Amino acid sequence: YQRRVRDQVTIDAVGYVDGKAFAGGKLDSHKLVLGSGVFIPGFEDQLIGAKTGDDVSVKVDFPKDYHEKTLAGKPSEFKAKILEIHSESEVKLYDEFAKKFNFEKLEKLKEQIAKNMQEVYEEPIKTMMKMALFDKLENMLEFDCLLYTSPSPRDR
Repeated sequence: YQRRVRDQVTIDAVGYVDGKAFAGGKLDSHKLVLGSGVFIPGFEDQLIGAKTGDDVSVKVDFPKDYHEKTLAGKPSEFKAKILEIHSESEVKLYDEFAKKFNFEKLEKLKEQIAKNMQEVYEEPIKTMMKMALFDKLENMLEFDCLLYTSPSPRDR
């Protein structure tokens, strides 16, 4: 299976600058979603099309404004090994799927999910609305409160 954009790959890799491994450039069983843009520009692109078990030489230049100044602007090579590929797939919902959750039809499953969501969120929303209302009322009203004390037994 070849990797595509949006696949998640698990890789081991070691980065080299000037032929020497650099600090912080080692990845062990690192999970990376291709196309996510979290690595140095061009890194992920060079993994597209590789297969599980492939050794890939990734050549990229560190950006000039890279946070690690000793690497900024320098060409590098990462020797990467593709360990696993996890592909994004579309889930198809149908009546057979609903039966796995003890519902005869998909429509009944959807209704139950909607009901559960409403129950879960309805009470906290009501509570938040009440709190906001009480806060507004408190800010609008001003009154003096008289203290009442009950008569002591000797005053009786």
